[in-house]
Amino acid sequence: KDQIILPKNTILGFSNTEILDGSNAKPLDLFEKKINTNIKSDIEIELGSETIIINYKNEGLQFNSLPKSSSLNNPYVYMGLQKALYRFIINNSEDNYEVDLDDIDPPTNGLDLKLYNLMKIKMVSEVSLENIDEVIYTISDRILERFSIVVREMGSNGN
Repeated sequence: KDQIILPKNTILGFSNTEILDGSNAKPLDLFEKKINTNIKSDIEIELGSETIIINYKNEGLQFNSLPKSSSLNNPYVYMGLQKALYRFIINNSEDNYEVDLDDIDPPTNGLDLKLYNLMKIKMVSEVSLENIDEVIYTISDRILERFSIVVREMGSNGN
C-alpha cells in the first residue's frame, strides 16, 4: 500500500460484497440427491464438504412421478438441514451448544460457510440446539408448510 499514489481529493471506496471466484466446486448448491441402493435405510443424509447429500435407496422415494415432487421431498430436506446445523454448532462453538453468528469469523468449511451466509442473509443472529427448528423455519421459506399444502392438495384431488 506504500506504493499506491492517488491524486488529491480522490475518493477511494471498497465493498463488502463477496465476488464468487469459482473456489467452491458447487457454489450455489446446498443439496444433492443421489440414488444409493447399498444404504441400509430408505434414505441417508450425508454431510459433504460443500453440500447436504440426500441418498435414496430407490428412485421411487423421490416422488419424481408425482406433481410437485420437490415439495414432497421437503421432510428429507428438513432432516438434512437439522443434521447440518447440528454439525455447524459443534464445529463453530466452544460449548457445543450455541453459536452467536456475530461473534465468529466466517467458517472455512464449505458447507458451514454456506449455512453461515444463509443465516446472516436471513438475519439469524444465533443458532443453538434449542432453536434449530426456528432457524430452519427462517432460512427455508416455510418448508414444512409447503409440504403440508401439497399433501392436502393431493388428498383433495383423490390422488
